Amino acid sequence: DIRDKNGHTPLHLAILKGNLEVVNFLVKHKADVNVTDNSGRTSLQLAAKNGNLDIVKLLLDHGVDVNNQGNDGWTALLTAVWEGQLNTVKFLITECNADMNTIDKDGRTAVHLAATEGHLETLVFLLQCGMDAEVRDNDGRTAIHLAALGSPSYLPRFFGLSGEAKHKVYLSVVNLLMKQGVDVNSKDTNGNTAAFLAEREGHLEMAKYLEASVCSGISRN
Repeated sequence: DIRDKNGHTPLHLAILKGNLEVVNFLVKHKADVNVTDNSGRTSLQLAAKNGNLDIVKLLLDHGVDVNNQGNDGWTALLTAVWEGQLNTVKFLITECNADMNTIDKDGRTAVHLAATEGHLETLVFLLQCGMDAEVRDNDGRTAIHLAALGSPSYLPRFFGLSGEAKHKVYLSVVNLLMKQGVDVNSKDTNGNTAAFLAEREGHLEMAKYLEASVCSGISRN
């Protein structure tokens, strides 16, 4: 199990390239399936990141713990949620009994991560599975706070999208969460509402929408 500068073993590299044949060969020849890279990511996390179900299944068949957490507290499920790999998310939950309620080092659940990345279909599935839409992270923020902070232009999947298009992605997330009963006017540990956070980050259309959704007379930061 030699490593490169990133702590990747040959198994890690084969997983990242999606090469099932090489992964199978290495596993059969006793490559360590539980070794982590320099970032603390497991082989299963790397497979989940790419949404390669065949490799995910192979690793699980060879005894990898589906709920193993990396240095950041992420499991394969949290990784798949972050990347919007819905088929992998569904498989890990429905077929592998992955722990849906795992929290990372920031106190964030799969619901937080799906909202942060604007993965609406993934969020819908998680909520259908009974996940708590109102759970708070270490900063006291719900998924609505994080969706209000969204539209991160550095994300590759947002390249080329207009500000309006990105706004619509997160608006859909906010609407879903509101239908689940999440309080749009709830405050984080610093007393900030989602509308305040959106305005602070320059997401003015989102801020206006959130403010309009607050009942008349309810205070905000």
